[in-house]
Amino acid sequence: MEIYNQPSYHAPPHSGNEHPSDWIAKPFSIVFIAAGLFILILGIAIFLGCRQFETTRRNVLSADKTTANLLADLLLERSKATMGILQSYAHRPLFIAAVKNKDLAGVHRHLSDLKKNAEIDLTFVTDTRGILWANFPVFPEAIGKDLSSRDWYKGISSHWKPYISKVFKLIVADKPLAAAVCVPILDENERPIGILATSQRLGYLADAIQRVPFSPFTSVNVIDRTGHILYSDKYPYQEKIMAYRSFPIIEPALKEKKQQLEINDPLQNQGKSYLTIVPVGETGWAIVIERSLNDIYRLEFKRFIEIGGISLLLFLVIAFFLVYLRKVSLFRKTAELLQAEIKLRQSEESERETRDYLENLIDYANAPIIVWNSQFRITRFNHAFEALTGLKAEEVLGKEIDLLFPEDRREECLGYIRRTTGGERWEAIEIPILHRYGSVHTVLWNSATIYSPDGKTAIATIAQGQDISDRLRAEEELKNSEKRYRELSIIDDLTQLYNSRHFYHQLKMEIDRAARYEHPLTMLLLDLDSFKAFNDTYGHVEGDRVLARLGQVVKRCLRQTDSAYRYGGEEFTMILPMTTSRDGAVIAERIRTEFKEEKFSPAAGNGDHMTVSVGLGQYDPQEDIKAFVHRVDQLMYQAKKNGKDRVCPES
Repeated sequence: MEIYNQPSYHAPPHSGNEHPSDWIAKPFSIVFIAAGLFILILGIAIFLGCRQFETTRRNVLSADKTTANLLADLLLERSKATMGILQSYAHRPLFIAAVKNKDLAGVHRHLSDLKKNAEIDLTFVTDTRGILWANFPVFPEAIGKDLSSRDWYKGISSHWKPYISKVFKLIVADKPLAAAVCVPILDENERPIGILATSQRLGYLADAIQRVPFSPFTSVNVIDRTGHILYSDKYPYQEKIMAYRSFPIIEPALKEKKQQLEINDPLQNQGKSYLTIVPVGETGWAIVIERSLNDIYRLEFKRFIEIGGISLLLFLVIAFFLVYLRKVSLFRKTAELLQAEIKLRQSEESERETRDYLENLIDYANAPIIVWNSQFRITRFNHAFEALTGLKAEEVLGKEIDLLFPEDRREECLGYIRRTTGGERWEAIEIPILHRYGSVHTVLWNSATIYSPDGKTAIATIAQGQDISDRLRAEEELKNSEKRYRELSIIDDLTQLYNSRHFYHQLKMEIDRAARYEHPLTMLLLDLDSFKAFNDTYGHVEGDRVLARLGQVVKRCLRQTDSAYRYGGEEFTMILPMTTSRDGAVIAERIRTEFKEEKFSPAAGNGDHMTVSVGLGQYDPQEDIKAFVHRVDQLMYQAKKNGKDRVCPES
């Protein structure tokens, strides 16, 4: 609110004495200014949007490269582990003797023992000509098959060194797709006497890759040396051997050791796509991460909406301010005309003409206008003011002005009114106006003091208002809408828990707080047991009900200082500030017990109970945040290995 002394008017306004702000009252001036501002703000918004998009594109492609290298290291380490296990068995003297003597029972004993390793799938032994004569599990239909035409046989027999094959279709069981890891069996003279191999069905790749968290809209592919798909979350590959469609493009890049390509994708209407390519060591395999330009746009859609909304709000604020300046200019002219009416009383004709003009100007103005005298009695009350209050002019003329104000704020409003008699004027002041039926409108006022002919005595005050009730309500609704939008951006719709993006933000804050105040911090990570089987049996709708119910149980069991998050799929995390691992175990056990008591009836007459496995760990000072999450994740998997439906705290 601005209130200051208004200067006296000693002479009527005349041309050549124009106010500097009169330009805004000229026809179309405000339209041209608003158009210019709109173009300027639109240009700035487009510039910021393009700059934000380019930053996001660089960050996303950098993250894709990091993810691809991580997956390549993961698959390479698994391949090395598998090859190392096979080599350790191929060097055993008893196994070498059994192969040399074609002792089928002895070889089966070794293969059975070999199968106990988690990295080993289907195992078999061939002679140096590629004739299969032993396998485990035993598939009689494969015995005696000549496999010398297979890629893995050609690869290993060329140098009698360990070899990882391209994708092929198995000749046993339901003939799934697989890749072979082979090592030669050498006698005591280092001469080859056979081949020991494991055919790993491609499902193990999906199990390993799907545990790695990816950014949204990430498409991951694994291809062999000939460009056939070993794993893909975008293309079908499980039923038959499929060639990766972009292999002719990335094959030269692999040879030149380029890690990222930009292509025109025919599946995206020739739109741009980005390929991140990382070879998996010397295996001949490669990780390919695809991301289209449209995917990056979708990542930034919310940010574009925010920039657009802020730009629109800024434009509206400036536009309202320009309209307000225009009204102030018009009001000032009205006050000058009223001053002229008082000074020209000596001429009755002139006085009548001026009075008629001013009365019409005031009465039919779009803005509410009121005049009161030095006794605070109303002397003018235009049609716009009648519409604002529901009162007719004849009902209020001659009455004290306090009847226009709500009772609970009447003294405050009268204080503003009284100060106008001292020459103060309002530039922008909010005063509530009472409607005859009880509603209250917030009106933004400006005022001018009317002086006697001598220019010294204030005899009246004229005020013009603008009803800003709708604008205030709109601003409040906008604030509430922004608040709801911020909440939706961090809340998982299904479980009503926080999402994984907010989890890492909150965990970083809690770790910093724990380090600052030397308080303990404990984290829980739980996973639904046998949830995939439940989904496969009853469908995803029933599975969603289980996830939602688990979210309710977690909320019910946590304290006010704790927070819970849907980490991904059927995994949930909980952050417990100022809590030791021992106290955290009590909360974890409470969640496990209460959820186990929940009953689900996905089919008529059939009631099921679900269980969870919980990993629990306390933060170690100076521990990396990713290492902390990984440690608790491993404890959860240990709970799974120990039989599920249990809490596994750190030892």
